Amino acid sequence: MSKRTNTIDDFLVWAGIILVALSAILDFFLLFTANYLRNMLFTLPIWVLGFACFVIIGNREKNKKTRGKKNKR
Repeated sequence: MSKRTNTIDDFLVWAGIILVALSAILDFFLLFTANYLRNMLFTLPIWVLGFACFVIIGNREKNKKTRGKKNKR
């Protein structure tokens, strides 16, 4: 049985999951503050970074698929 090597995609998946979960937890606790909407802006960069990880993965997968089609022709 061969050992699977970790790739940048694996890192981006875990980073995206952790960032989105962290910002969701922070938003939940900020929900009980007086200025929820203003305080929620502090977690907006974390949300953007989390979703950016998944966008990067999607683009890398799309490039892999198109590269494979070009090689077959």
